[in-house]
Amino acid sequence: MESTILKEYAKEGIGIVERVVGRSSTLPALSSILVTAEKNTLEFAATDLEIGIRYKVLAKNKQDGQTVIPSRFLSSLLGFLPDSQVTFKAHGSTFHVEAKNHTSEVKTMDPDEFPIIPAPEQKEIAIEVEAQPFCRGLAQVSGFSSQSQTRPELTGVFFSFLSKELRMAATDSFRLAEKIFMFTKENKQEHQIILPGKAVRELISILSERTGRVKIYVSGHQAAFEYIAGDNASSPQIQIISRLIEGEYPPYREVIPTTHSTKVVVEKAQFLNQIKASAIFTGKKEEVRLTCDPSKKGVTITSKSPDLGESESFLQGKVEGEKMAISFNWRFLAEGLAQIKGGEVQLLLNGEEGPALLVPTEEEQYRYVIMPIKA
Repeated sequence: MESTILKEYAKEGIGIVERVVGRSSTLPALSSILVTAEKNTLEFAATDLEIGIRYKVLAKNKQDGQTVIPSRFLSSLLGFLPDSQVTFKAHGSTFHVEAKNHTSEVKTMDPDEFPIIPAPEQKEIAIEVEAQPFCRGLAQVSGFSSQSQTRPELTGVFFSFLSKELRMAATDSFRLAEKIFMFTKENKQEHQIILPGKAVRELISILSERTGRVKIYVSGHQAAFEYIAGDNASSPQIQIISRLIEGEYPPYREVIPTTHSTKVVVEKAQFLNQIKASAIFTGKKEEVRLTCDPSKKGVTITSKSPDLGESESFLQGKVEGEKMAISFNWRFLAEGLAQIKGGEVQLLLNGEEGPALLVPTEEEQYRYVIMPIKA
């Protein structure tokens, strides 16, 4: 093979696919990158057998072909090359990298030893979404999945593709977050999948700053996310393919409150700051107590530590319904607040022991459920 490509694309492509490259003494191919020159494109690919990533971009190819190279060699080298273009050549078991006044070569592996990364088929497409809003919404829920392997289905993010909307949810049994996307075009194929946390993190890291669209394919025990940068043919295409978590996700919507006895509307940034200030005095219990009083038109936030002392602050806001005193883990409350967009937040309470709901006032497509600390 022989291919010439812009160095910036080569460096970006290698940097993206090597995110899933590991160190395996039993399978050396998992520590390497598959490079493929075909027609007018150059593709970099890597896998850890759970996640596969492909990066394809336009290139000037004199000869098509494939080779497998050590990832860390090429990643380190590209940063030092002076030219804006780089040429890759593979002859036999040697891979050459050429730039202005520079030539390097490295030993390669047989492409037949590289694991197959399944490619999505057009008939498998589930839906198409805008990349940035999709990744932002995914980031709003992904941090609340479980870290324990005792229930593997809770370690990922649940996707429910319905006819008019996509629901994404995550829970660790103590709190729950759900984000809903409304479709502009009806989805004819309904699916439910659980995407592993590692794949979720890679999606967010790789695609969250890119404009364009993401096609989501679902097939059997895997899902593929294909990024396309609009109408610009010279922009790279990125595919992230992941195995899915098997199992049945719990019926989480049953715990989302549909009514409330007390409604609080406060300025989000001030609420978050006061919660963090109170956290200094919570000690090991990490408990803050909120007293929501309609007559005082606000919320009193208290915390107490046997070692440090105690804290009390007042946050003005709108309080409707019953007066309520309720305790939360301050960290869970703060993490939920941090993911809510907009200037104001609604806190909907259902007694001292019922699930509480945090929602933004500006749009209702994000919900965060948190369980109070029982007295």
